[in-house]
Amino acid sequence: MTLVEFAKDFAGPAATTTAAIVAASIAGYYARQQARTARLQATIALDKLKYDTFERRLAVLTATRELMKLVVNVRPGEMPDVSKMWELRRTIETAKYLFSDKVNKYLDELVEACFDTPNYTPETAGRVLEGEERESLINRGKAMKKVVGESSRLPKILEDELSLNFLKSGPK
Repeated sequence: MTLVEFAKDFAGPAATTTAAIVAASIAGYYARQQARTARLQATIALDKLKYDTFERRLAVLTATRELMKLVVNVRPGEMPDVSKMWELRRTIETAKYLFSDKVNKYLDELVEACFDTPNYTPETAGRVLEGEERESLINRGKAMKKVVGESSRLPKILEDELSLNFLKSGPK
């Protein structure tokens, strides 16, 4: 068998094998590119979800601050805008699933203190308070003290859950 005969006999199978290897290489290249694209899309989607979650958490912080400000800026004998208070409360309560149990408990207590404050607002000008009125004023003072004291703690309590550092994580 001569070299020419050998080449004739195996030219077809060699060409088929070479074509199969080239096709497999091209398919492998595209598969790797698609996998890379899928990982990038997953990372982008996760970052967008986290950013959207951050915006909703920030809205809760803003609503909580507004509620506190609404309650604190009321003069004795006056009532704050109760419909606005309920609107802010709904904003805070609809985002419960965005926070840990610890933060949810803190927000519940703070919202309750805000709602307790205007409930204990008797007209006190020129009167000596006794019994229930005196107790009401004491309770209002306690609730107001809690609301005012928590205004500086609120950002610290929510700091970890409002941090943008989590945006750096994602699928590897």
